[in-house]
Amino acid sequence: GIMLVMILYNLFVFLSTKDKNYMLYILYVIVFILWQSSYNGLSGLYLWPTYTRLIGISIYLFSPLVLIFILLFAHSFLQIKNYSKKLHIFYLFLVGVLVVEFILFIFGVFNPAIGVIANLLNSIVSISVLGGAIFVFIKGYMPARFFIIGWTIFGFGMVSFNLIFFKVLPQEFISEYTIQVGSAIEIILFSLALGDRINILKQERGVALNKYKELSSNLEILVKERTEEIATMNDNLIEINKKLQVAQDIAKRDMNMAVNVQNTILYSEPPQLEEWDIAFSFQPVSGVSGDFYDFYVQNNSLKGMGLFDVSGHGIASGLL
Repeated sequence: GIMLVMILYNLFVFLSTKDKNYMLYILYVIVFILWQSSYNGLSGLYLWPTYTRLIGISIYLFSPLVLIFILLFAHSFLQIKNYSKKLHIFYLFLVGVLVVEFILFIFGVFNPAIGVIANLLNSIVSISVLGGAIFVFIKGYMPARFFIIGWTIFGFGMVSFNLIFFKVLPQEFISEYTIQVGSAIEIILFSLALGDRINILKQERGVALNKYKELSSNLEILVKERTEEIATMNDNLIEINKKLQVAQDIAKRDMNMAVNVQNTILYSEPPQLEEWDIAFSFQPVSGVSGDFYDFYVQNNSLKGMGLFDVSGHGIASGLL
């Protein structure tokens, strides 16, 4: 009854969260119920009373399935792959061996050697799952704490069961109900572990969200400061541009004045003389020119002509 309640509860949680860990947990519990009912003989009475062959082999079929699904659940829930590559490969290796064992049981391959190996696998899986849980817990994975407690209780029953099978412990060491009680406690603790994992994830999400808000707030302040700095620089550039424009207007005005002065000083037309035909072209590159010319005429007679190149540039050299 407890296990059926756990199945229904975690099924509703799975449908709302879509977390595969809940589905693996549900499959593990279902297969374990089938194994336990086969072990107690209840499956032959209520589930498949007419299938005599299945009654005889069901406990062997469901035994490797239980181990397969607990390995898959532990591998996913404990995030083994993120913490240890070697442990990840070892878990998958055990799953592969158990799949082979399951196939052999389907085809009716039973002998004492396989029985010994199967019971040995039970102990190996129990120790491996517990060891993996302790390993990731030491590494800081807090959701493993309930898993460790639950699997320790159940694993004690499973290992004791196997030691009785190998005649290491007497039959009286453990009652037939120890595994049932241990499994019920384990199932409840596994469910608590799943819930604890969700709570821890919510807490981590809350911390991350607060950190994000803090960073976002700091970013907003930084952006505001940089925006103000850019605005100030832009105002300064506008002011500088205005000053440059004023200076440019003054320079343009001065240049125009210099051009007018230079044009009044120099000949605009060549002098008209009887002995000479004079022609010239004067075209300053920019405004005023530092190159000069002059004609010396006396009594309508050309006495001389001068070409001058003033050192320097600009207005000063043009008006020298």
